[in-house]
Amino acid sequence: MKKQSIKGRLVIVIAIAFTLLISLSSIFTIKSFKNEFKETMQVETSNKVQLLNDFIENHLKTPINLVESTASKVTKVTTEEEKVALQEQLKLIGGSVEGILGLHAAFDGDRILYSSENLQLKSDYNANTRDWYIEAKKKSGEIVITAPYVDALTGNLIFGISKTTSDGDGVVTLDVSLDFLKEILPKITIGKQGYAFVFDQQGTVLYHPSIEQGQSIMDDDMYSRFMEEQQLEYDKDGEKHFTQLSQ
Repeated sequence: MKKQSIKGRLVIVIAIAFTLLISLSSIFTIKSFKNEFKETMQVETSNKVQLLNDFIENHLKTPINLVESTASKVTKVTTEEEKVALQEQLKLIGGSVEGILGLHAAFDGDRILYSSENLQLKSDYNANTRDWYIEAKKKSGEIVITAPYVDALTGNLIFGISKTTSDGDGVVTLDVSLDFLKEILPKITIGKQGYAFVFDQQGTVLYHPSIEQGQSIMDDDMYSRFMEEQQLEYDKDGEKHFTQLSQ
């Protein structure tokens, strides 16, 4: 079974940027010192990114193992008795791990989403047409991590971990909250005023100390410059800002 690293699956979705605020009267007035500072910042940024990757790696081990285990056990259900038994099985498994928002299963030709949660879905809901189902079927046997999206029920940003069932007739998926970023990101600092923030490739903020989660920065002029140049240096409120992108 082909299995990418957790880092490889998530880091392509998440970009980490570190912003350091420095007085205009400080080291940026000396070119050689400025260059030395940038080099130091790049090294420290790499170290902080590795710290975050390790945290994500450890955080996702349990939910990924849960999806793999469930996918190996679940088979397509046809009778009402089997459907009820599957719902109870998902509730039992899903309730055993803290931080999981929902464990679900769906099968080819069956629009129903079997879930550990008591979901109130629209009458026209079809699990077979959902992105997580389609992506998992395209990469049968692999763990697939979806890009962050807004949960239809809670309105919060979440992402999914999915895998096809062992018989290939369905998909097991798990909803995971992005709140774990709030646990680690505030602890990642550079100097006295440096901080980290995270956004996805569509420019949606996943974590920022002063910008609301889910807000788009795609239309910000600085966003396109930032993504193209990988770093920015600019003045704001009488201070020199230096932002370094690392993925």
